[in-house]
Formats: sequence, structure tokens, C-alpha cells
Amino acid sequence: MNGPNDVWNDIFGGMYFTDPLYERDYWIDFKQELPNKSLYYRNKNGKINKLDTFTQPNGIVGSEKLKKLYLSDIDAGKTYVYDILGEGKLSEKKIIL
Repeated sequence: MNGPNDVWNDIFGGMYFTDPLYERDYWIDFKQELPNKSLYYRNKNGKINKLDTFTQPNGIVGSEKLKKLYLSDIDAGKTYVYDILGEGKLSEKKIIL
């Protein structure tokens, strides 16, 4: 990962997390490991899947009651919502802002 940032835990024991990468001046010999900035899901057994790619994903929250996951792509100036379809499974994203 480049720099996991925000996380939201689900009822299945897994977590959705963003990997936006914010480079720091004090990092020495830094090399970006992944070319994309993405949304991932890590299940309770530790398996990680990339779900979607963004400009700069930062800010994530979900609702078990509404079965929704919200994600902000701050550099794109957009906020998206997904329907949570199951463990680590999301609908196509929809722009809400």
C-alpha cells in the first residue's frame, strides 16, 4: 500500500479503507509502491481486494442500517455512494455531491 488513511469496519468483521498517499518531506528515499489511489476491502481473514480507483480518496463512512458506503474523492471534488451488496461487495458508485 502507498499510505492507507481512512477505514470503516463492517458487520462481517472486515474493513473498507482508502489508500490516497500523502507524501511527506521527511520521507527519505520514498518510492510509490502502487500507481493508483484506491478503495480496498480487507476481510476478517486478511485477504485484500481493490474495489475502485480515485484521484485522491479521503474520507469514508458507512451505514449498516441503510446498507450504504460513502467515499469522498477530495482532489476530484466529488462524493460517492455505493450500495453494500454483501461482504466486500459494492454496487456501482453514484455521485451524490
